[in-house]
Amino acid sequence: MKLKQIAIILVLLLIVTQLPMVQAVEKSYKIGKSTTWTGIVTAPAIGFFLDKDATLTIAPGTRIQMQKNISVKGSIIAIGTPEEPIIFTSNNPNPKPGDWGFFEFPENCGKCLFSNVIFEYGGAGGSGMLRFSSGNGIDDRVRLDNCTIRKSSSQGIWMASAKAVIRECTFTDLNDPKKGVGIWIQQASTPSITGCKFERCTMPIWNDLSSSANYLANKATDCVFNGIVLGAGSVDGKMVLSATMPYVIKEKFIIGKTGEMLIQRGVTIKCSSMVNVYGKINIRGTEEEPVIWTSFN
Repeated sequence: MKLKQIAIILVLLLIVTQLPMVQAVEKSYKIGKSTTWTGIVTAPAIGFFLDKDATLTIAPGTRIQMQKNISVKGSIIAIGTPEEPIIFTSNNPNPKPGDWGFFEFPENCGKCLFSNVIFEYGGAGGSGMLRFSSGNGIDDRVRLDNCTIRKSSSQGIWMASAKAVIRECTFTDLNDPKKGVGIWIQQASTPSITGCKFERCTMPIWNDLSSSANYLANKATDCVFNGIVLGAGSVDGKMVLSATMPYVIKEKFIIGKTGEMLIQRGVTIKCSSMVNVYGKINIRGTEEEPVIWTSFN
């Protein structure tokens, strides 16, 4: 072999070794055993299913290029750092919201921990980029800390009959006029949402009247509704309003004959609709921390 040919081969080998590692995910839709992802991971076009006996560990700095959905019955440990976040993003070189679907966490999923993780450009299907969906409720085995949820074509998080812990996360650029919601909460869900920021969303949080979330120190800016939007309907059990973020009532709102609403001190309610009270309403403001019931306009 001539020296010139040898030199060309050596240069090509050098270039290849400098490229970022691309890890192939098994072609099957099912991940049946514990595995670790690092580098750049291209998820299969058909999506995949994490089996109940499998644990998926994702290293800091890993970039997962999504194309479809992820259904989780096993466990996920995804712990990034501020300097090396884990990123779930589009596989499209020109990404846009809705390029991929969603994570789904059913009631019998394993323990899942996400810290310093970015989720972006998903939301296809119209029910969120992260879905906590179950028939009978789940415990707080799913936790998100210091994560960023952005540029979904629908809700950032959608939950029904579910409980999760969401701490110090940022929700941004969720702009669909009807579904651009940071966290959509329904069907007797009881999540804990603490220290989260919502920016440039249609609604930071939508809360139906059967759900009782624990809110603490959350903040919304530059949203169409800078508050927790309460769904239309009737309060037929006990509902407690205690968040520091304002509540927004913009549709028909009834406190039914069996309903009771407790409004704690310091709460602000912005209203653009009539409120009909047939049950009980208990407003506990103080001179130092009054309850403010005001116009949405």
